[in-house]
Amino acid sequence: MFVAAALALSVSSIGCGGSVSGSVNHTQNPLVAQYSVSVPAGSTAAVEFGPDTNYGFITSAIPATAPTVSVLVAGMKQNSTYHMRAVITHADGSKEFDNDHAFTTGVAPQGRTPIMALTLPSGVSPTAGIELVSLNPPPDNPENFLRVVALNPAGELIWYYDFDQRLGTAQPIKLLRNGHFLMVLFGGTTGPGGLVREIDLAGKTIHEFTVDQLNQWLTVAGYTWKANAIHHDIEELPNGHLLVLVNTRKQFTNLPGHRGVTNVLGDAVVDLDQNYKPVWSWSSFDHLDVNRHPMLFPDWTHANTIAYSADDGDIVLSLRNQSWIIKIDYANGHGKGDVVWRLGYQGDFTLLGSTSPADWFFAQHYANFFYGQTSQQMRLAVFDNGNNRFPDFSGDICPSNADDVQYPWMAFFGHHVPDCYSRPAVFGVNEAERTVRLLWSQIVPYSYWGGVTMETPTSNMFFDIANPSEQVLRIDKQKLPLAAATLKELAILIVVLVVFFAPIPKTFLPLAIIPLVVIVALFPRLGLLAVAIGLVIDAAVLVLAQEPAKPESVRTGPWDFYGDMLAALRRINRPSFFAVIAIAFSFLPMFAPQEKLNAQVVEVTHQRPAQLVWQLDISGQESYRTVHLPSLYPDVQW
Repeated sequence: MFVAAALALSVSSIGCGGSVSGSVNHTQNPLVAQYSVSVPAGSTAAVEFGPDTNYGFITSAIPATAPTVSVLVAGMKQNSTYHMRAVITHADGSKEFDNDHAFTTGVAPQGRTPIMALTLPSGVSPTAGIELVSLNPPPDNPENFLRVVALNPAGELIWYYDFDQRLGTAQPIKLLRNGHFLMVLFGGTTGPGGLVREIDLAGKTIHEFTVDQLNQWLTVAGYTWKANAIHHDIEELPNGHLLVLVNTRKQFTNLPGHRGVTNVLGDAVVDLDQNYKPVWSWSSFDHLDVNRHPMLFPDWTHANTIAYSADDGDIVLSLRNQSWIIKIDYANGHGKGDVVWRLGYQGDFTLLGSTSPADWFFAQHYANFFYGQTSQQMRLAVFDNGNNRFPDFSGDICPSNADDVQYPWMAFFGHHVPDCYSRPAVFGVNEAERTVRLLWSQIVPYSYWGGVTMETPTSNMFFDIANPSEQVLRIDKQKLPLAAATLKELAILIVVLVVFFAPIPKTFLPLAIIPLVVIVALFPRLGLLAVAIGLVIDAAVLVLAQEPAKPESVRTGPWDFYGDMLAALRRINRPSFFAVIAIAFSFLPMFAPQEKLNAQVVEVTHQRPAQLVWQLDISGQESYRTVHLPSLYPDVQW
């Protein structure tokens, strides 16, 4: 729900200015003011604002399409007084200024501001601008934290958007050329749904449409397929069209290695004109081989970024579950949709300076072009998550499932979970020669999803680690010596043997149900597995113990294994509770408490070794996508 500025915010006129006269009013967002001013035809109006009459910040200029122009002023801290004045620029370039006005902001919804901590090393300055943060909710979302916020370089909240959180997460939120924000609201990965919404800075909805409406438009336009969900990204084109990223389902029969019917979820792109009419589309099913599925079905491609290449009018699509970035022949809406190239492991490019497949990116996010790219030699930034990274020097493959890495454990005699890592990375891509070279990267804690890599206007590197797995990092740094690991496993074995064979009074046997219930309650899957294993073992013990013992005269030798095993089985405690508890106890080292959800946003210098410039740590939420922007307004640098 939106929080109205219920406080009596102070608005007053101070001093003398030119002939123009404006007024300042509150909006539904307590951090946003509405500045209205009379503007002659052919002129534009912008608003300077700041903590004093030196101002220091400015909005975009709004053309006069009516006698009165309204400018939304955003970028102010909570519970603070700001000064602001309108700047009128006439057609001949001359300027005129309104009187100064004072405006006192309110506060964000109480108790719902994300928990954040900022690190600002001395001797360096972060890049000017703002950080636009899109966050995921914590499990069950008990605190109901805000999910879209903007921060200044000091880590202070200067804007937020509150929405019905049942709609999901902003996947992502983007600043449009008209000064509005565009977002995809979606709450899953493979399920149906998705909503596209355009808002102004005050949080007022300008336009929106759902996946059901999109499917209606597709049907009217003559398309026979339907979108399952609008998800992960959306792109505004220079001509005002929208490239909408959707997924769609298709059934296949008897695919190699998959008998019967397989439901496959692939990605598609829909080009909507200014009237939301579909005028072009592309489907992964028409242009990619469904038999290449390194991260298995049903989520075959899992696109997460769509970008427009202004140099040639084509589209670049990041396919996480293919570990590919592909260029599509879009040709500004006139292309055939052919795949121009596939960048990544087993694609069309040669990775220069490397012979290891592990040096490619895997399960990547946020593929984006750098400033000044050309169609032949460009720089491309990605966040390389590393899921299913091809075997490294040790022959291990990083798991693709979060559960495989969130609970690192010491298995028998010192064997470890394979080392996993993620990295923000920049590649130089030569399209003509089909070569690529790694230009910059930095190893960071493993983040199995999400992430951003981008270059700031000061040439610093900015990256977002969506959910750094500190436990994986810690197990990598604190591996137990082999002797300690061996002793640990022997201790567990001794406990199991004691539980199996130590004589326990029968009066205590009913109490064995207590730890069993606790284990099942705390670890449902583990507990049920332990019950199943325990019952099987107990049944085997019961059956084998009925076998008659062989007399000494028919022993086959001093080491009659079968006879000795039966004799041992007869000494095992009954009933099965003990077997269940023993098995469950032996599994417990696998399970460590899961770290609280967190995210980390970092700015470092480009040169080696990289120097930390700015770091934001977010607790209790993961970051879907956090990006650096020059300001809250298009074409304005703060």
